[in-house]
Amino acid sequence: MNIFTKLIEYHKKSMKRIFASIVIISSITSVHLLGAKDYSGYYLNLPCPVEQVRPVVIPEYSVSITEFGAEEGGEKLCTEAFKTAIKHLTDKGGGHLIVPDGVWLSGPIRLRSNIDLHLASGATLRFSPNKELYVQKNDTLRDGSKKCYALIYGSHCENVSITGSGTIDGQGIYWRPVKSEKVSKEQWDEIQTMGGVVVANGKNKIWYPFNLKKESGIPNIASDAVTQEKMRPHLINITDAKNVLIEDVHLLNSPKFHLVPTRVENLIVDGVHIRCPHWAQNGDAMDPGNVQVALIVNCNIACGDDGICMKGGVGDKGVKAGPQRDFLIMRDTVYHAHGGFVIGS
Repeated sequence: MNIFTKLIEYHKKSMKRIFASIVIISSITSVHLLGAKDYSGYYLNLPCPVEQVRPVVIPEYSVSITEFGAEEGGEKLCTEAFKTAIKHLTDKGGGHLIVPDGVWLSGPIRLRSNIDLHLASGATLRFSPNKELYVQKNDTLRDGSKKCYALIYGSHCENVSITGSGTIDGQGIYWRPVKSEKVSKEQWDEIQTMGGVVVANGKNKIWYPFNLKKESGIPNIASDAVTQEKMRPHLINITDAKNVLIEDVHLLNSPKFHLVPTRVENLIVDGVHIRCPHWAQNGDAMDPGNVQVALIVNCNIACGDDGICMKGGVGDKGVKAGPQRDFLIMRDTVYHAHGGFVIGS
């Protein structure tokens, strides 16, 4: 019995209610794919049966974000252009929203069914550091403070994809606290040039991006630094969905976790690159929760917290959400993380 089979048997016994049929393969030398949407080759000769993912199909119709008033350059906010373009595609039955080469500034983007957000190789989708753009009006955290939308989010949708080899930059430095013991003196001094608040943390200190310098134009969204820190959003959060594909994109500098698919059925994450500083607080790369039938392959990660972290919810609520099952994770490289593959955190 090899180490991977032992791992599977162990988790079958100890976590059967939450995690099932999770296979991690460090290297495969004979994977032959028949086409870009045929993943069957990954499922050959596995140590246990794993349900295969199904291709995510998007209608062929496509439009460019420039057709809806978006301007390249990274200065003009393109949030409304994305909203209008996605509504247009929805009215047409779905399709591809092309983000061409250049830098595009936006607030939160909501994906809907049958939509592909496609970033050209020279495109950077940069999210505004203005926290007010992300505050939800009607939803709150357990302590009563307001919640923020993820930078890209979608719920109760199906056939959704984010593709292309472009970059999505969350500008997390404007959201994340920084612990003094995690950075050099030079980095610590440079961070404080932004303004912010420094508080004691035992023998060390924590910097919060609260009360940033006025010239930054970034207002606070809470009455104190700690409350504002709790409101940090994820970069991509897709919930209660079916048939989700994240392919080839570069995800950088999330305010919190980078990719958070939750209660998703049929998930494919292929060739995704995720980067943030090693000191990025809660800088997880991927945190799939209660996901059923998934393939995570060919990804490249260097992050500030967990690499690929499997989650199953908390208590009865987690059990009710269903198990994390039929995962195949292979040919991924984690250069830096608190743990390359983690179960719970």
